[in-house]
Amino acid sequence: MEIEKLAELPPDIEERLTPQLGNEWPRIADDLRCGRSELFSINGGESLAITRYETDLKELVLCAYQGKAVLDFARVMVEVAKKNGALSIRYHTRRKGMARLLAEFGAVETETIYTVTL
Repeated sequence: MEIEKLAELPPDIEERLTPQLGNEWPRIADDLRCGRSELFSINGGESLAITRYETDLKELVLCAYQGKAVLDFARVMVEVAKKNGALSIRYHTRRKGMARLLAEFGAVETETIYTVTL
């Protein structure tokens, strides 16, 4: 798996990630521009991932993932998190099947979010 940290936002990033992020895109884009979150290209742009590290919780957070090989990326995240002293990894997802995919890591659902759009 080839993973590259991107310094610049690709021109098609909003189009690619809006289905995963919905109305959260403006906040996530701001986090990327300010350096609170990081953007990664996987396998030459086949997939994109946005992560952040929450130092107070010692938690690596996968904010968004678009593309293929999500399970392979999750395995890499576990190793990176361990090397950096993280105590946990949190995955934000709209995909119902993620629970099945993350079962090999012992993942448990910890919250459900409901949004009322005004």
